[in-house]
Amino acid sequence: MILFQIIVGQPQNFTFGDLIVTGNRIIDLILIFSVGTAVIAMLWAAYIYISSFGSEERAKQAKNIWYFTLIGLAVMLLAKVIIATGLRVIEPGPELRENIDRVLKTDGSSKTPPQLEFKK
Repeated sequence: MILFQIIVGQPQNFTFGDLIVTGNRIIDLILIFSVGTAVIAMLWAAYIYISSFGSEERAKQAKNIWYFTLIGLAVMLLAKVIIATGLRVIEPGPELRENIDRVLKTDGSSKTPPQLEFKK
């Protein structure tokens, strides 16, 4: 129950934004575990490759471990990017709102962007 409260927070008033934040926290925990596991798997693949002594089968096994480890890491990082993008799109923080206002040169009170003027 304590782990649930650390990851999710307070269960009452749970919104869609909270779901995205919870997904981000879970992905962070899984990413920490998967990076550690990937390092161990790559070290194991290197050991198998070095100790193969010319055996094509063991060298191929080591290369497969290496490739699948990289693919798994790429999938985990992509999941992190997708969740982080969802956080930015659904509930942009104040620093993102300030950057949007600065780029659009508004004071934040207008809901529509200013009209662009073209020089002739």
